[in-house]
Amino acid sequence: MKNIKDFETKMIHNGNRNVKYALVKCSYCGEDKWEQWQRVKRQENFFCDRKHCNLWQKDQAKHVGKENARFNWDESNHRWIAQWWEESNGKRVLKNTTKAKWLWEQVHGEIPDGYWIMYGDDNSENCKTENLELISRGERMSDVMMGHKHSEEAKRNMSKAHTGKVLSSEHKKNISKSIVARWRRGEFDTKEYRNAAADRVRGENNPNWRGGATNNPYPAGWSRELKNKIRLRDDHKCQICFVSGKVVHHIDADKNNLDLDNLITVCKRCHHNIHSTRKTSNIVITAFRSMLKY
Repeated sequence: MKNIKDFETKMIHNGNRNVKYALVKCSYCGEDKWEQWQRVKRQENFFCDRKHCNLWQKDQAKHVGKENARFNWDESNHRWIAQWWEESNGKRVLKNTTKAKWLWEQVHGEIPDGYWIMYGDDNSENCKTENLELISRGERMSDVMMGHKHSEEAKRNMSKAHTGKVLSSEHKKNISKSIVARWRRGEFDTKEYRNAAADRVRGENNPNWRGGATNNPYPAGWSRELKNKIRLRDDHKCQICFVSGKVVHHIDADKNNLDLDNLITVCKRCHHNIHSTRKTSNIVITAFRSMLKY
């Protein structure tokens, strides 16, 4: 940012209000020109008119090539922009990037993919090399989202946006690499992590929670002999999918009803599907669900 003390200034009434002007020199012809201070403190070069600006850009070969970029202040994005010309197929093409990125690459080389340039003092006007920091995309998102909690509506919108989304093979590999790296660092071995993971599926947080119905005690007649009798009757096969099964299920979900006609042998998978809240096309499981008391 330019210092106003380095310029000769005056106030000029433009019909609506008094505006501060500073005396600058045209970068092409060297003549003095009064320019609004708000423009002076943001720009590097000034011109008498558009013609002198075009002539200056045409003659200044120093702006050809990235290493010879010129800098302009972007008021809308509140940052410095580096611009330069490059020769492409016999034509000049205008290129641009942020001044912060341009400075970093001039000193340290090309910025790797997935990394960002940040300002140490959070001041985008301070583009000195010692004020620039290189951070990864993950570190940047961590800083941005620290202490931020999504609303329930935002969570629903994110869920809808990702519904049906197919991940590319490269994306899946990156997720796998990230999980492996976390596992090697021991993040999943801590007691805090295990407790937090258990809490997410414990009790009322479990999608199959039925208000504590599974905590009801079985009657005295519910014995190993009774269950073996039912399994033997059903030939140790699930009566829904006819694979090997050994879970004895109460058809009406009443643990006190030990009538033999109310007991049936099922496999673990079918037993889970009976009590699950997920949709199913199996008419037998649908029929069992209709008889559940919870």
